[in-house]
Amino acid sequence: MGAALRIILEDDIKNLNDVVVTGYQTISKERSAGSYNIIKGEDIAVKALNTNSVIDGLEGLSTGLNISYSSGADKYLIRGTTSINSSRSPLFVVDGVPLDENLVEDMINNNDIKSVSVLKDATAASIWGSQAANGVIVITTKHGDNNQKISVSYNGSFTYYGKPDYGYYNYMDSKTFMRNAQELFDEYSEFYTYADVKQSPIGMFHSYNDNTPFIMPHEDIMYQFKEGLITQNNRDEQLNYLIGLNGRKQYEDYFMSNKLFTQHNVSIRGGSTKHTYFLSLSYKGDQGISKDWSDKVTINTYQDFKFNEWIKWDLIVNANWGNKKAKINPWSSMETQEEAEARINYSSGAYYYNMPYNIFKNENGWVDQSSMILSSTSREFAEEITGLDLSFYPVQDFNASTNKTTNSNVRLNTGLTINLFEGLRYEGRYQYSRINTKVETYRPSETYMVREERAMTYDPTTNALRVSTTGGHFSLNNALTTDWTLRNQFVYDSSFNNELHQITALAGTEIRSYCTTNYQNNLRGYNMQTMLCEEYDLYALSGGFIVPVALGSYASISSTAYAQSESAKKYFSLYANVAYTYNNRYTLNGSIRIDQSNLFGSNPSNQYKPIWAVGAAWKMTEEKFMQSCNFLNDLTFRASFGLAGNSPLPGTEGKYNILEAVSHPRFETPGYDIITPANDLLTWEKTRTINLGVDTRFLNDRISLSFDYYDKYTKDLIGVVNLNPTTGWLSTIGNLGEMSNRGIELSVNTHNILSRKFNWYTTLTLSYNKNKIERLDVKNPIELAFDLVDSDYVEGYPMGALFSYRYAGLGNNGRPQAYNKDGDIVTETATQNLTKEDAIYCGTTIPKFYGGLTNRFTYKNFELSFLFIYNLGHKLRQDGVVFFGRTGTNLSKEYDNRWRKTGDEKYTDIPRYSAGYDNKINAHLFYKADTRVLDASYIKLRDLTFAYSIPMNLCRKIGAESIKVTAQIGNLFLIAFNKEGIDPEAYTLSSGVYESARRNKYNSSYSLGFNINF
Repeated sequence: MGAALRIILEDDIKNLNDVVVTGYQTISKERSAGSYNIIKGEDIAVKALNTNSVIDGLEGLSTGLNISYSSGADKYLIRGTTSINSSRSPLFVVDGVPLDENLVEDMINNNDIKSVSVLKDATAASIWGSQAANGVIVITTKHGDNNQKISVSYNGSFTYYGKPDYGYYNYMDSKTFMRNAQELFDEYSEFYTYADVKQSPIGMFHSYNDNTPFIMPHEDIMYQFKEGLITQNNRDEQLNYLIGLNGRKQYEDYFMSNKLFTQHNVSIRGGSTKHTYFLSLSYKGDQGISKDWSDKVTINTYQDFKFNEWIKWDLIVNANWGNKKAKINPWSSMETQEEAEARINYSSGAYYYNMPYNIFKNENGWVDQSSMILSSTSREFAEEITGLDLSFYPVQDFNASTNKTTNSNVRLNTGLTINLFEGLRYEGRYQYSRINTKVETYRPSETYMVREERAMTYDPTTNALRVSTTGGHFSLNNALTTDWTLRNQFVYDSSFNNELHQITALAGTEIRSYCTTNYQNNLRGYNMQTMLCEEYDLYALSGGFIVPVALGSYASISSTAYAQSESAKKYFSLYANVAYTYNNRYTLNGSIRIDQSNLFGSNPSNQYKPIWAVGAAWKMTEEKFMQSCNFLNDLTFRASFGLAGNSPLPGTEGKYNILEAVSHPRFETPGYDIITPANDLLTWEKTRTINLGVDTRFLNDRISLSFDYYDKYTKDLIGVVNLNPTTGWLSTIGNLGEMSNRGIELSVNTHNILSRKFNWYTTLTLSYNKNKIERLDVKNPIELAFDLVDSDYVEGYPMGALFSYRYAGLGNNGRPQAYNKDGDIVTETATQNLTKEDAIYCGTTIPKFYGGLTNRFTYKNFELSFLFIYNLGHKLRQDGVVFFGRTGTNLSKEYDNRWRKTGDEKYTDIPRYSAGYDNKINAHLFYKADTRVLDASYIKLRDLTFAYSIPMNLCRKIGAESIKVTAQIGNLFLIAFNKEGIDPEAYTLSSGVYESARRNKYNSSYSLGFNINF
């Protein structure tokens, strides 16, 4: 008997990775001259364990794609910023049809992705026309294979984040705060007497409430001692009691929860010669940090039917149902945008003051916090004339309120392919989606916000309220989005003379319509049990009246019971694309697209401007003179040139006047406001891109390298254009400038160690982008340094440019100073007259270098991998505080180092305290000083992943083909290039934020995942 023959089958990974999906066609990467990156679905699934995001899983895996977590920054950018006022985000395409960025996360599970293609240059993306200037991310979901037996897979994971790190905000501890508060009080109490602060909010410059008089607990104690009402021992005893309280711990206990999420996915796939199928059922549970919980169930199906050799049909269905239950923040100053939009009372004075001693419960029970809303004198007066209780118990209000969001999203995507004759086929595709979101918020009658509004609407002439006397505030917001796309195209794909000539061409038409309608209802006096509301006189509420008691930050009561809005985008397009390859060596690509849209002006020259691109590739290793280079597996040169577009945002401008219908109970018929005037000449932004690239593989494919240089130039930037006042308008939206982006990209993949038991793989991605605003048509040029340091866009500089004063430290009086362009020191009010030449450019908030480094080690059944991401070459402004008036909030630790006496200017740059506004203290100069611009560069270990595959013999004992256990730690450590402990990912980098620049920062996340295949 002969020796046994052992045969091992290996996946052809090279072929899987070299197929580019553009959304209109699938083509071999070797036959394209464009710039692409292709990422496998399994790589994204692993990275998405701790991000809980499909798109964020691409971070560090694709050159050119920058993913930013900094507050206020563009989350996703491909090859820089190409717009000022229009969208800067790439276009997302799922299974051939565009899908809104947010819906990608809602409707696609990370375990259902087969591959992602990132299209970066004009040849790759221009076929998407006026939507493609920012790049295109094409997601292809999994499907079954022909003659595949049924297989079942389970993927599950649990990730824990915990609560944000409060210490990152750099606030004073209780003892330090109280010491500083006493120092400040000793100064400002000479200006603001006890009697004054009881009657008005005088001196509360850093408070949310600028209308209602109120006194902080520590202030009240200090004032009582100053007025001789208590002894010094009593004062010290009471202040020490406040120092011993831990308000933050109680806030976290009563209002916060640990951030965590879990997801589970079961998929079934298989197929025969006539039918293939993939079915996926997913569940995701997500707990936020505000005691909120959301559930989401997603179903994805992908079926292919082959009726005969010339007719094929595919059907894709994505559907998800979501439900989120949350509470409503009792303080309007802490509201989310969603909560603010649902609030009926616009004037609530319930604000959260972040005092270290601010507790909610003591040994006697719940603490009434009305003293932080209005003074006892004001409260007694308001309660006496209205008869209403104005106590405030935030925890009870929080627990009594409800905020419920429900989503139901369905997307149908179907395509028909008919082979007409050899090489020529017809492809038709239709996609329809219906996205419905309903948000219900309810504040019961007993909550402070409802009671406060009643007090404000009290009518002293009738001793009655102008609003409902019972029931709460109920808001219902319904948003409905419908989106459909119809595409028809003919594709010719053939080769001649034993594949000496290969040609793939397509031409087609596409129609797309997108419409979002919002409906909002606001009800007072609503009873959740009976679902009825008490009637009140809306006319009397809207007619204007004098508020009898000073409550809230300002007196504004909404009289809008119903509102509706609509936004629509419509496109009609003609397009064509061709790829020709000769002898597997030389490739030519070309594409053209013509778009018509309701977003452009009606001028025909603006509607039908073509978007086009051409490209060429040379596969040098196929030449005869390269056959002796055995070590070189591939060497390909690429070049492309073309245009891509970017359309205006809906509702900003158009070929007609954009109107807003206005109704009011005081008028019998509705009227219209013109939001923006018609601009018949408005056209889309056009980006010209030149791309030069080279791809190579050598040493039996153990090393692969890809390098690209690009030059992007955008014309017709869309922004605010000043108009001649005689037209009746001061400004409108129009085309106003030009911008450039130039950069390089490098991707390196290596198989460092190759053996039967141990392997080591490395992937490096490096991207560099240089952005510049080349031209801006501005009618009112900048003259003063004050305006320049606050400017978002400046001609001749990049987006996100930071301009600063040349800081000269403090004078001997503790007031900030600056140098002018000649090096002379300018002081006090004269600093307000510094010109733009006196300011200095300090850098940009957008990274110049970014990328990732991945290392993966495998040993038998074990696998270890880690990803470092980096963002380098950008800047941020250090947060800080210049304080005036009374202390209405906790203070930054930095403020303890402020100037206090002559001579301190030698040791500190932080200006003096002032009891009132001191126009000689130019706080703006301190905030925007060049010395407070820090390096925002950082390197972060994004994830560390350990995986173990259970031996096959053990798997089969339970009927499984394979079992894999994965453990992952996210954001394990940070290397920040600034010395102030600032994490740029938990920070607002923009130039306009000072005291509140820090954002929630989490420590490391921990994930555990399981993959089981049957």
